[in-house]
Amino acid sequence: MAFDSGLPGIASALLNARYLNFWEDTTFVRAPHTRQKTAFHQDLAYFQIAGDQCVIVWIALDRASLENGITQYVRGSHKWSQVFAPNVFVSQIPFRTSPEKRCPDIEAAPEDYDVISFAVEPGDVIIHHVMTVHGAGGNRSDTWRRAMSFRYCGDRVRYLDRAGAIPQVGVARDLRDGDRLFSEDYPIVWPKPWPGFRLADAYGAGNTGPDRI
Repeated sequence: MAFDSGLPGIASALLNARYLNFWEDTTFVRAPHTRQKTAFHQDLAYFQIAGDQCVIVWIALDRASLENGITQYVRGSHKWSQVFAPNVFVSQIPFRTSPEKRCPDIEAAPEDYDVISFAVEPGDVIIHHVMTVHGAGGNRSDTWRRAMSFRYCGDRVRYLDRAGAIPQVGVARDLRDGDRLFSEDYPIVWPKPWPGFRLADAYGAGNTGPDRI
């Protein structure tokens, strides 16, 4: 899905990117009756990248709404031109290693912001900009809320060993600040070198799922 579905082409078009690197994937699981919330935050400060030509593709695996913790977004926050310090997700406490300012307390005064959300069905896709402020409530329901997230970077993004960013595990890259993301850890997923090329096969993943969405 991350390499060979229609998602890289969609992300490339949204970013107006000449080429697109895959940055990473994450699985989100929120069990029934989970009280903990995901504090409002901004993704950019968690990543070792410079530049905001990056989107996060969120794919619902379960039906989700406000009742079981769907993500909520502060509409227009990607245009605030402000990088906020990452927090520990379960609270608004920022990482001490980040030099950036603390994210605004959206929950304290939600009426001051344009907070939106979308009820989704399994397979629905939501894409947000890397500087969009977002968070999620707890799961008050009897159902699970599971999702996958893919992160894509455009050609203007450069590597940055950002203070406060979460270290990636198992990477083999040897990049320096200012380098393009040319590494086997961050494969170019768009455009394809030729029609019908499957990047997953080249990485040994095999044909384990649909080749288009």
